Amino acid sequence: MEAYPIRRATLDDIPSLIALRQLLFESIVDDQDNIEAMSRHSVQYFQRAIAHEDLAAWIALDGAGAVVASAVLSFYFLPPKPHNIEGKFGYLSSMYVVAQHRRKGIARRLLQAVMDYAQEQGVHCVQLHASKVGKPLYASVGFAELNEMGLRLE
Repeated sequence: MEAYPIRRATLDDIPSLIALRQLLFESIVDDQDNIEAMSRHSVQYFQRAIAHEDLAAWIALDGAGAVVASAVLSFYFLPPKPHNIEGKFGYLSSMYVVAQHRRKGIARRLLQAVMDYAQEQGVHCVQLHASKVGKPLYASVGFAELNEMGLRLE
């Protein structure tokens, strides 16, 4: 059996996806109250988005069958652009590997599964927000910084 098998997540995997997202945000944001609120609100979001195929998620399992890593690809649309006539985009998020399972190629294999699926779905551009730790992985497969800006409206 392959070490750390990877498979598409199902509705039954939502608690694991949310638990890994919580660990991810706890590692980058110091706001436990809002992280816990995010996790509570995520249940209905994932149920709807997976059921309607607005997103696809992947998980990696350890030898005991526990979920130890995840990646999520969400789809969104913008008006057609010269480099993306269909206007379909992908957004990679929730890429996380539990600490004791890192440096074993899991994230790279998850990323490959996401990118293969994105191509199958006709996505021409995948975007993400990379952590300092994740940037080398993404750069190694061709991700580059884009010239977009943002503004948080609060």
